[in-house]
Amino acid sequence: MSYQLPDGLIAYGPDTNCTVELCPVEWSILGYEPSLAANGAFIALFAIAMVFHIIEGIWWRQWWFMICMVLGCLDEMMGYVGRMILNGNPFSFAGFLMQIGERLSLKTAEKNRLRTIWLTVR
Repeated sequence: MSYQLPDGLIAYGPDTNCTVELCPVEWSILGYEPSLAANGAFIALFAIAMVFHIIEGIWWRQWWFMICMVLGCLDEMMGYVGRMILNGNPFSFAGFLMQIGERLSLKTAEKNRLRTIWLTVR
């Protein structure tokens, strides 16, 4: 679907000049405005999970597992903060990059010299 935006408006990218006042939300990269309540709930759930991982990691002395789980929870929480930024302005390029930051870290891991092993659950 290709269409021309009016008056030189840019809906996506670092030079975006669309706002909710100038452009409809459907023109944003997501096509909708993310829910503030749902994203806040997911941040709270990941924070609770992170606290439990810290407690269990200390209790069972599993330091590397604890560190990896805490970093994973922090990464997910940062992604949901990015979606909260997109709630106020769905055209925010910084919010979009923060949201997909965890996916970008997976892409850079593919370029690593070490072989990546993917595990799937059936």
